[in-house]
Amino acid sequence: MSTASATLDRSALDGATGSPAGEQPTRPRCPSVAQVMSRRPATVDADASLFSAWGHLHGRHGEHLVVIDDAARPLGVIDERDIALAWPPGPVAAHHLPVRQLLRFRGHPRVLGSDSLATAAQALIAAHADALPVVDGDGRLTGLLTARHCVELIAITFAPRAETRPAVPAVDER
Repeated sequence: MSTASATLDRSALDGATGSPAGEQPTRPRCPSVAQVMSRRPATVDADASLFSAWGHLHGRHGEHLVVIDDAARPLGVIDERDIALAWPPGPVAAHHLPVRQLLRFRGHPRVLGSDSLATAAQALIAAHADALPVVDGDGRLTGLLTARHCVELIAITFAPRAETRPAVPAVDER
């Protein structure tokens, strides 16, 4: 399993507006999925136990695990809630339930790194998901796109620059 978080950087989006350098931007151009995705998402083998998957995620609120097959192709994405809802009764059943069972009745939506973020956002909405695996042309995992990445992009792109942002009062001043 590997983990990494993605932090969006305004400089990664330089030139992503429809205006020439130095002019007031008119409307931001939509970045690609590869510009905002996590490049090394946490993964778990499809045959790993539910208990093992829980061990990978326990205490990492809001994280996702990409369930992959032997060829590193994503079968789906799970999170703590999925695991908690599927947790079987008894002290040992979770040790014998493979995580692939959590994905039985789900579609397998995914996006390419070259897809626009708008296309990926539509796929997130259509799948009723908050994360999608990003794949290469052969269907192998290259990253993970989450709804949080989309929100961070909006915050970075449309928030006022730090020097023009009003000061937020300290907690004791409110």
